[in-house]
Amino acid sequence: MDAARVSQSKYAPTTNVHRPDSTLPAAIVNSDAFGLRSAPIPFLGGLPFGVVLGVLVIIMAAYSLVLDFDMIQTGVKRGAPRIYGWSAAFGIMLTVVWLYLEILRLLAILRR
Repeated sequence: MDAARVSQSKYAPTTNVHRPDSTLPAAIVNSDAFGLRSAPIPFLGGLPFGVVLGVLVIIMAAYSLVLDFDMIQTGVKRGAPRIYGWSAAFGIMLTVVWLYLEILRLLAILRR
């Protein structure tokens, strides 16, 4: 293979190439989410949409935490094998992290 064919190959290493398709998700996440966070809801006294959505997601995460504990309680009552304890603990950990991140997101929206 000669050098010209290698440089045109899709497997050839490239440098200083801007890929707009790879930066689009980061731009959407770091933007104002198409203006929805700050869009006021008129019948709620001008409360931003992001606050309402954030509260709903926090309620969902808290309910998921309750369901995790209920699953553990049910498993203990029915005599689930001990090896399933790690999956229950992992589920609680993920739910707590999700709840924490959503609370931080709501605080960031309210800070604006």
